Amino acid sequence: MKPSRFDRGELMEEEAEAGIIAEYEARIAALERKFGSSPWS
Repeated sequence: MKPSRFDRGELMEEEAEAGIIAEYEARIAALERKFGSSPWS
């Protein structure tokens, strides 16, 4: 896995956390499109 922008010193901690959350939300959305909605929704 390549180093994140935070690891390279390009982001503040809060910005990095927000980016990680956005990444996970995008992954979840892609999985929901592929397999249907989440059972937790």
